[in-house]
Amino acid sequence: MASTLQGTIEFLKEFGLFDVILPFLLIFAITYAILSKSGILGENKDNLNSIVSLVFALLVVSANKIVATITTAIPNVLLLVIIAFSFLLLVGIFYGEGKFPDLAGWKNWFISLMFIGVVSIFLGAWTLDSGESLLSYLFGRLYENVGSDFAGGIILLIVVVLVIKYITQQPKKP
Repeated sequence: MASTLQGTIEFLKEFGLFDVILPFLLIFAITYAILSKSGILGENKDNLNSIVSLVFALLVVSANKIVATITTAIPNVLLLVIIAFSFLLLVGIFYGEGKFPDLAGWKNWFISLMFIGVVSIFLGAWTLDSGESLLSYLFGRLYENVGSDFAGGIILLIVVVLVIKYITQQPKKP
């Protein structure tokens, strides 16, 4: 038996709250904030920023594939945020009040890991015409070409770039 709240959520889903209204509001708010903060269209151009944000949001909502990617990826990104918050909460619990460690060295690695996670989530949410996600398609192609000359060339290129970076880096000052 469905509860009243479940019936309400189903009504909102059928109404288009999750497929139209929320993606529209998300894109509008993000675009408006970026345009207002950056001043790309000029200072104190709130009306112009609103119109451009409205057009961008309507274009995104009209593209079903983009909306499907957003509605699939955003909950996973929020899960990543909850995991990061839980990690920081545990670090705070173990170190106690006023003794939070300096995470300067860890911060860049943590940010890089989160960036890789977000990119992976969006690649996994983007579906191709075949119904396969872009991430599984890329991993499938990589798996097929592991022993090929292409994969060897990529690995060699990465090694060469890392060696050049190591050789040319400036020594750290004491």
